[in-house]
Amino acid sequence: MLRAHCIQLFYNLSAPCMEDLLRESDPVRRFVGMKLAGPLPDETTILNFRHLLEGHNRGPGLLKEINSRLESQGLKLREGTIVDATIIEAPSSTKNHAGERDLEMHQTRKGNQWHFGMKAHIGVDSETGIVHSLSTTAANAHGVTEAHNLLHGGETVVWGDAGYQGVHKKEKTQGSDVEWQVGMRLGLGRKLDPDSDEAVREKAKASVRAKVEHPFLRVKGLFGYGKVRYRGLMKNTQRLALQSGLGNLLTVEGQLGGSGPCGIPKLPTGLRTAPMAPEEALPLGRNAVRQSPDRCISTNAHLSNSIQATTDPVQRFPTQPAPPLPFGPSINRKEGPKCEHSSYSSLYLQPW
Repeated sequence: MLRAHCIQLFYNLSAPCMEDLLRESDPVRRFVGMKLAGPLPDETTILNFRHLLEGHNRGPGLLKEINSRLESQGLKLREGTIVDATIIEAPSSTKNHAGERDLEMHQTRKGNQWHFGMKAHIGVDSETGIVHSLSTTAANAHGVTEAHNLLHGGETVVWGDAGYQGVHKKEKTQGSDVEWQVGMRLGLGRKLDPDSDEAVREKAKASVRAKVEHPFLRVKGLFGYGKVRYRGLMKNTQRLALQSGLGNLLTVEGQLGGSGPCGIPKLPTGLRTAPMAPEEALPLGRNAVRQSPDRCISTNAHLSNSIQATTDPVQRFPTQPAPPLPFGPSINRKEGPKCEHSSYSSLYLQPW
């Protein structure tokens, strides 16, 4: 079940789609260790397993376990840490049963753009690029307030961008013997002579800090978690922690000399990773839609090459490639093509 949960996070699948993937994809069943002739978990079992992990706060524990396994392979944490934070959007609409936004999320402004959601703070090893610390807050929390939670205790130098100016003056970081290498503010950096020693020093800091953006790319770009999936910070924290651990496996894939990230099946890259709506805001039941119908069509088409035919015609994926997705003002709920998957046959594709 843990392997099935990892596949679900890798491809950002809902519980119903994960159940269908286990029934249709032989590479996924082999990775999970299940057989088509044997018992396969349904969507309720998959959902209950996620709730079990969340109830026991196993997300951060699994992140530490993955890092300890990597350390046993010789990838130890060095003496430097890079800290940074990113905003993960949340639905700002109040069109729900409670008539209000998520109380644990908040709005903040970044530049001239307003965002509503949460903020993920991470600490990354400066040598290997491994995420070793994670904390989450509302989006309006400043990164300086979480800097002390992102240190593993063995570093001697910490890098951060200009948002961490004055972090060494905070009460929770004054007692540490850490050298803070914080970037200069953008307005002051533009006034520097490009050939001056200070400009060269700032460029060297930026080259080190660049590694902290790679975990964000994997979580938000590769895993498709640019928007929160659940209400509240706790569930999203559990998911982010395990996704950070899975991202660490991809980070060290080349360093370990393996051909694939720990044997995880390589499904086609065309699998859509569009952000999904929060699970609690959607209806329950067998036919509940937790993905957009266009993603369902794309999933069926791209997985058709790695799927064995089944005896149940309802569960068989289409063998023909999916047509290009229609977008534009002429497509509406009545004119849009129907989704080809049986569970979503009553819904129509509409521009999102």
